[in-house]
Amino acid sequence: MLRRRRTLRVTLLTILLSLTFLTVLSVGLSSYWRMRRIVDDLSRKLLVETAERIDGRIDDLVHTATSQGDVNQHLFKAGQLSPDDFRDMAGYWGEVLKVRRNMSNIYLTLEADGTSLIVANLPGRGLTVQELRPGRRRSRGGRSGEMEVFNYRPEDYHLRAYEDAPHVAARAAGLLAAPAQAPLLAAAALGSVADVAPGRADLDQRKWAWYQRAHEAGRSVWVDTYLFFDETGAPTYPGVTYASPLYADGKLVGVLGIDFDAFVLCRYLAGIDVSENGYAFVVEQKRDGSRQLIAHPRQDVLLRQTMRPDGERVTELVPLDSLKDRLVVDFLEQVPAGVDPETLRQSYPIRFRHDSRTYLGIYRGLEEDPGTAPRWLICIVLPEDDMLADAKRNLRESVVIGGVVLLLAAVLSFLTAGQVARPLEELARDTEAIGRFELNPRLAGHSMVLEVDRLACATEDMKASLRSFRKFVPAELVRKVLASGKEAVLDGEHRRLTIYFSDIADFTAISESMHPETLVAHLGEYLQAMSEQVLAAGGTVDKYIGDAIMAFWGAPLENAGHALAACTAAVRNQQLLRKLRERWQAEGKPPFQARIGINTGEVIVGNIGSAVRLNYTVIGDAVNLASRLEGLNKYYGTEVLIAEATYEEARDGIVARPIDWVSVKGKSEAVLVYELLGLKGEVGRDMEEFVDLFGRALRAYRRQDWTEALELFGAARKQRPADEPAREMVRRCEAYRAEPPGADWDGIHRMTSK
Repeated sequence: MLRRRRTLRVTLLTILLSLTFLTVLSVGLSSYWRMRRIVDDLSRKLLVETAERIDGRIDDLVHTATSQGDVNQHLFKAGQLSPDDFRDMAGYWGEVLKVRRNMSNIYLTLEADGTSLIVANLPGRGLTVQELRPGRRRSRGGRSGEMEVFNYRPEDYHLRAYEDAPHVAARAAGLLAAPAQAPLLAAAALGSVADVAPGRADLDQRKWAWYQRAHEAGRSVWVDTYLFFDETGAPTYPGVTYASPLYADGKLVGVLGIDFDAFVLCRYLAGIDVSENGYAFVVEQKRDGSRQLIAHPRQDVLLRQTMRPDGERVTELVPLDSLKDRLVVDFLEQVPAGVDPETLRQSYPIRFRHDSRTYLGIYRGLEEDPGTAPRWLICIVLPEDDMLADAKRNLRESVVIGGVVLLLAAVLSFLTAGQVARPLEELARDTEAIGRFELNPRLAGHSMVLEVDRLACATEDMKASLRSFRKFVPAELVRKVLASGKEAVLDGEHRRLTIYFSDIADFTAISESMHPETLVAHLGEYLQAMSEQVLAAGGTVDKYIGDAIMAFWGAPLENAGHALAACTAAVRNQQLLRKLRERWQAEGKPPFQARIGINTGEVIVGNIGSAVRLNYTVIGDAVNLASRLEGLNKYYGTEVLIAEATYEEARDGIVARPIDWVSVKGKSEAVLVYELLGLKGEVGRDMEEFVDLFGRALRAYRRQDWTEALELFGAARKQRPADEPAREMVRRCEAYRAEPPGADWDGIHRMTSK
């Protein structure tokens, strides 16, 4: 049964509409997904950089506490501070708190009887000194175990009295409110001596977690975050303590403490601009393995009011399962339960859903060595929509534009199909005749379709060429070659290779200024050095054309990574040439500057030539383009230019920036040209940022947004003032902004010279 055949008109119409639809669809989707990948990459970089900034801030706080703790230990061991001399300690710690304002309190509690000295930096009140002493009220077993609180202004601390007149001394010194630190704030308001004097058993510092943790560990430790008290003695806001045991002759003398409150971090996080709806927070991994939110841009999220059994309302840290900000809870569900913040030395990305929205985030531990910093997780979260808004808007615009294009394509396809069908049938008959080597000229009119007319003219030109070729080659041989369907070459094959051209800038002027023998030796050293790099990268040196080098990768040996290998050779050659120029200048020789062009494409490779002289080489349009790219360096002021095909195959291993859409001389088709700047892992972040900046500027240029393009190209010039491509693009943008191009402008720069 014969398959149903369709007319050429219907076939062309179907093909054109299908291709148009698929093209519009693929371009729109690829554009969206490409932008999505870019946005994901930028989001990840933004999150990582923000986490590093926060880690740096926390590191400052941690280092301030640990370094001061080490200094305190050193001063006690050296005898410069003594547990028996509270006055010297108060004076020194007061000066420390004036300088290190992030710290809230510094204090010492003695193991013998619980006596404590506290120097506090109260917000809005300044420095205050406080002592806790064993109470005077006795029981049958000795002291009552209560602690009495005495508060002093720093300048009056030397007036204190210890034994029989504590209230008189306190009154003479001027009673202050207690500092904002948990074990100390049992004192009453200013001047209320009677409220200060009575002892309280719950003020014995030796019973508090910070003291006992340091005592048990026998070393400096960070204590889990807890609530500091205000001047009324009520727990009010969260803070953290760095506790250090003090030993003498192997015995515990007491424990030193250094505090800072977590609201310092909250205020810092509130000032960080992650995105429109994104923010950062800090979570503590407690000793029992549970987690506690300790820093958030909104301080009120951390705390809540609860009622004690005795009816008193108190403030406490909110457990995770009761947080108002449920986004934090959902975020932490993505973090493995057994993860230890001390083992996290890099950022870990996550993606999750919350309230029907997708969120991006990262978490990481602190950079400090294990044991020297709190076990905290730095967490950052932002809605994916904050970063993808532009991408989704572009997709909607692409759908509208695609629908209009498809409608126009349907009309034009219908009109074009009729004009193409008839001449194509005639061309098909002519092609069959050529296959039989029947080369009689055909007298026919021109088609109104340019491409069809050109195809008809090309067919007649081909027949004329074959008629001429028949005069040099036996007709039977030509028929055999045509019947085989292969191009008439000597031992050649089609293969996808990467072609490399290099040339010395201004070589003609240099050669005229040198003695021939000196020039030959100097050029020989240059060619030798450059060729060694090509060979080291697995390339084949094709030929030397005066001062130029032609090479290719992928033949005769197969090389799946030929594009990256060629780019590696170009980078290594430029690096080597910079070193050679220094030596040549010292020797008084001309410092050669090399320009390199690289392209990847289908070529014919093999023994090309004649029976008496063969040359293993490559030929094809891809070779010509590589040569043209080498010449383009002179126009753009660059050293290495690569074609888009090379960039796509080598992009995972190189750093390159797009330069321009160029139609080189002799080609109507444009190619996106890239400047090869280096290899991945060998260039700094500033170079990668420059590449991103220039790429955004070029995209603005392509869509004719001259103002944005000028701004971005100008920023690129500030980063690299001597950059010639940026200078050229600024010149173009200024010209186009002054006199916009026509509607047929396609952003392609057409070269009129090689």
